[in-house]
Amino acid sequence: MADFTLKQGDLGPSLFAQLLEPDPDNPGQRRPIDLTGRSVQFRMRLKGTVGALKVDRAAVVTDAVTGRVRVDWAGADTDTVGLYVAELRV
Repeated sequence: MADFTLKQGDLGPSLFAQLLEPDPDNPGQRRPIDLTGRSVQFRMRLKGTVGALKVDRAAVVTDAVTGRVRVDWAGADTDTVGLYVAELRV
C-alpha cells in the first residue's frame, strides 16, 4: 500500500485501493483479485508497536470483480498523532 496522509481529526478523504495478485499467465504482471463472495478486513496499528490495533474492521468492497475497496474513517481512527502501518486482508 502506498503512503497516505491524514491530519489529526481528519475524516476524509476515504482511502481507496485496488487489490492485486501475481498473474500466473503473465509473469511479472499483476491482476485484480476477484472479491466476489469475499470480505476484506482493514487493520491499522501505530508503527513500531506489536499487537495493539488502532483499527480492525471491514473495508467496503466497491467493485468486487476489479478488486476495489474503500475505507471510511471514524473519529477514533485519526484522534492520535503518529505514523501508522496498515494492511488489507482478504
